[in-house]
Amino acid sequence: MYETTSEFYASANGDKWFLERGETAPSVIHRANPASGGAETRWSVDDFLKVAEDHPQVAALRNALAEPGGLEKGGNPSTTGKLDKAPTVYPWSVHRSSA
Repeated sequence: MYETTSEFYASANGDKWFLERGETAPSVIHRANPASGGAETRWSVDDFLKVAEDHPQVAALRNALAEPGGLEKGGNPSTTGKLDKAPTVYPWSVHRSSA
């Protein structure tokens, strides 16, 4: 199975964001810093762009997607529009297992 994961952003507090590309649609993985428990959260690119809005990791993701092969397989995520009601939690603040 073809799959690559590349880091596209690291915050000052040690959180890291990765773009995973492979046989299915690309996804964003957030890995919390060790002090926060190091939990990983996985989001579809489209969902991440809708929720994260104008945070620096979004600009970094857009740059990563703009690189040649940025979306090798999996289509083109929608990068326009906002949710009707902004969420009170951001993707990187919700800890989910990466099962």
